[in-house]
Parts: sequence; structure tokens; C-alpha cells
Amino acid sequence: MREKLKKYVSVSFLIGFSAFVLYLLFFSNIGSIVNVLGKTSVAVYALAFVCVFCGVVFDALTWHQILGRLSVKTTFRSVFTLSWVGIFVDAIVPSGWSGDVFKAYLLSKEPGVEGSKTAASIVIKKVFELLMTLGALFFGLALLILNYSLDNETFIVIGVLIVLISLPSVLILYLSISSRTSHVVFRFVRRLSTLVSGKNSDTPEFENKLKKSISEFHDGIMMLKTNPKKMFQPLIFQAISWIFSILTLFLIFASIGYIISPDKIVITNSITSSFQTQGFALAGFLPITSSLLYHMLGTASLVSVTSSLLASFPTFWFRVIVSFVIFQVIVFDRAVPFLKSETGKMKPEINGLFDFPEKPKSI
Repeated sequence: MREKLKKYVSVSFLIGFSAFVLYLLFFSNIGSIVNVLGKTSVAVYALAFVCVFCGVVFDALTWHQILGRLSVKTTFRSVFTLSWVGIFVDAIVPSGWSGDVFKAYLLSKEPGVEGSKTAASIVIKKVFELLMTLGALFFGLALLILNYSLDNETFIVIGVLIVLISLPSVLILYLSISSRTSHVVFRFVRRLSTLVSGKNSDTPEFENKLKKSISEFHDGIMMLKTNPKKMFQPLIFQAISWIFSILTLFLIFASIGYIISPDKIVITNSITSSFQTQGFALAGFLPITSSLLYHMLGTASLVSVTSSLLASFPTFWFRVIVSFVIFQVIVFDRAVPFLKSETGKMKPEINGLFDFPEKPKSI
């Protein structure tokens, strides 16, 4: 399984990296970029890595606080560790939700942790992230309107991106809040269980258990409406995590001796942050997209490309390398007690999650 995973990661990385190399060769001046890179302040650039790590810490604190508000008892150490695991899963299974679903699944295996409440915590956290993203985009747009005169095409592009970024989270939030939808989900899960297992799941025990889980999930989501004050501290932690992501980019520009206006960083970060959860294949497109956005917003082309290249290391590759090491320890080396069976081996349902299908043998 490890060899298959390494092969998958390598191929995905080569696709993204090749795209970025082609972009550098045909659409930029490599000599000028190397010249700017040679003047980079290593000390200032190193602080960007520190900010990325701090951002992950406060992101984990957000999830830990939400879990606490939902009466899920777990340690910050477990939440922090599983947050890194989620980052790596996002890198190998692009979607934006895969890492959150996987880390919630692992946490639900901890004794005394209810899966329905863990799932609700993920949705609530996604709502916070959406609020940060949309708030940042509108704030950045307001600054742009006040300080610059942009053409209509730029505003249309940004507007379309806002819709694409927010639509999945808004849809999932609606499906989670609607009680009518909860019953639809209940019937779907029951039919899916019957289809997969081949057993009749239309039993009173299964129905009562599933209804209880959906009810707990729905109650957890509704806390956003019924008791929003309890979610104030987690929201603050999420905001601090976002501030660290903005500060990271400021430091990267500062490391090459360029001071950029906050509106450009806010808008570019809000749009490109979704690429960080879309896998290795898009890793090469991340600096391309950010450099084009910076240039579209009035930043010099050389500065845009160089800063985007430098940003890709702390914001993507540093996160992936650290998360891979933790993923290796947690999942492959079976370091988490509640993921082991009584024999000390990884539980079958965990051990098979990353099995890739075998190639058919030639006849």
C-alpha cells in the first residue's frame, strides 16, 4: 500500500510541477527570477514557515473548541495530530472535504466520541472558514474599489470565483440545517446500507440508531442558530488562523524587499487557498494562479511570479511534508491506540482505506 501511495503522489506531483515549469519557461524571465531569489532575506522568509505552523495550531484549536461545545471530550493533542493527517489526505484526495471527513472518521473511533457530533463539528468549522473567506473577499473588494479602478472583467472573474468557492459549503450547510433533508438523508443511508451489505437494514434497531445519529448531528448544527454565543471563541481562533495565513504572504513579499497592499493579498489568498486542498496535481497550478491574480491586481509580473514561487514552499510543500510524516506515524505505523484492534494491528476498516485497486493481470 505504501508503494502504491508513493507512486500516486509522485505522478500527481510531476503533473503539477511540469505545468509550473512550462509556465516559467514560456511566460516569465527565469534569469530575472533567479536574480530576485538570490536577494531573498532568509530570516524573514523563515518567519513565513513559523506563521504557517501557527495557523495550523489555531485551526486545530478551532476544531477542538467546537468539539467541546458539542460535548465531545477529546484532547487537543489528538485534534492537532489529526488536523495534520487531514492536511495530507487533502493533498492526495482532492475535494476540499476529504481531509476533514477522514480526520473526523478517525476521531469517531476514539472511545466515547460520537460520530454524529464529530461530523457536525466539521460542518460548523466549514461554516467558519466560509465566513472568513467571504468576509475577506468582500473586504478586499471594498479596498480595491476605493483605491483602484479595475475593469469589469476583473470584477466578473472575482465574482464568479466567489460563487464557486462558497457554493459547496452553502449547499452542505442547507442540507445539514433542514430537518426535512435530514429525513431524506436517513432514507438514503438506509438504502445505501442495504445495497452495500446485502442485508436488510430496515430493522427497528438500525432505524433507531440512525435516527438518533441524525438527530444529534442536526442538534449540533442548530447550535449555530440557537446558541451562537457558545461559538464565539472558536470563531475567534479561526480568525487568528486566517490572520496568520495573510501574515505569511506579507512576510514572503517582505523577504524579497517588496511591500504589497493588504487588499491584493486578501483577495489572492482567499481565492487560491482552495487550491491547497485540491491535491498534488494542482500544486503546480497554485503559483501560476496566484501570480496571475497578483498581476491582474496591478503587481509587477516579476514580483508576482517570484513571490508565488516562494509562497508555494511554506503554504503547500512544508504543510505536506510535515503532514506526511505525521500521517506515516498515525496511520501506517499505528501509533494511535484507538485505531488498533485487540491484537495490536490496525483495524481492518482503517488499514484498507488507502488501498489502490490492483491492475488486472494480462491473460
